[in-house]
Amino acid sequence: MGEFIQIAHPDGERQEAYLALPPSGQGPAILLLGEIYNVNAWVRAVADRYAAEGFVVLAPDLFWRDEATVYMDYTPENQQRGRAFYARMDADQVAGDLDAAIRHLRADPRVTGKITAIGFCLGGQLAVLAGARSNPDAIIVYYGTDLHKFMDEIAALRQPALFHFGAEDKLIPLEIAHEISRRTAAHGTVETHVYEGAGHGFARFGHPPHEPKADALATARNLDLLKRL
Repeated sequence: MGEFIQIAHPDGERQEAYLALPPSGQGPAILLLGEIYNVNAWVRAVADRYAAEGFVVLAPDLFWRDEATVYMDYTPENQQRGRAFYARMDADQVAGDLDAAIRHLRADPRVTGKITAIGFCLGGQLAVLAGARSNPDAIIVYYGTDLHKFMDEIAALRQPALFHFGAEDKLIPLEIAHEISRRTAAHGTVETHVYEGAGHGFARFGHPPHEPKADALATARNLDLLKRL
């Protein structure tokens, strides 16, 4: 359903991204931000699924400034490689790249509605950065990495936001979810959901540790938000 395209940056650099279009060829947009495995086959499958629901979906190469087009399968070796990419990542620089991706979507005539940033794990953190420092109309965050470092920016979010956490996640303490709820309770625009029996990566359909019930419920909540924008 999709294809790889290039995002042009003001400095003349070009960043690869996967673009999936809906059957109609136009619609509201999703900026899809993957895990440390980058724009791998699973992320492309997520993009295709949301495209089938009527969205223009753009999934940019997250590590292109370090090493371009490294899209990794789920192996222990690639997990370590992805973590190394993350350790070298400059959050401020990436925030600028996310802004360029959102501007790319806003300039695309096929985007006829709102733009939502959806991110998984590392991508969840990046969705927060996009929401705090750029102008997406909503954000959706799955078990975001190191969100404790960005609590002030989460507290400043004003657009609609969903945060999804697994109750059995060994990497993301549930206190993070509780702190987000406390920090954003007065906003009325941020929802935090914890899924019983679900661990880190529970939305990764087709791969362990997928938890189908939690995945389906989170997806339904996402689509409800997206259709209300």
